[in-house]
Amino acid sequence: MAAGRWETRIARPPRASWKGPAMAVLAVLIPLLMLGVILLLGRYEDLLLPPRPPASDPRETGLRSLGQ
Repeated sequence: MAAGRWETRIARPPRASWKGPAMAVLAVLIPLLMLGVILLLGRYEDLLLPPRPPASDPRETGLRSLGQ
């Protein structure tokens, strides 16, 4: 009867040892890569779009003189 107890045990498959560290590395690298892409897109936008001339007319800026 003791032999039957050990026969029904199922062997677990070996666990991949790289999964834990790989997930930690991805959790650090993905946000850094996304931040880099956002910063590069901002630089690209600055290069692509021409700078706006400064608005000297108050009607253009929407500012009104107070009390006059």
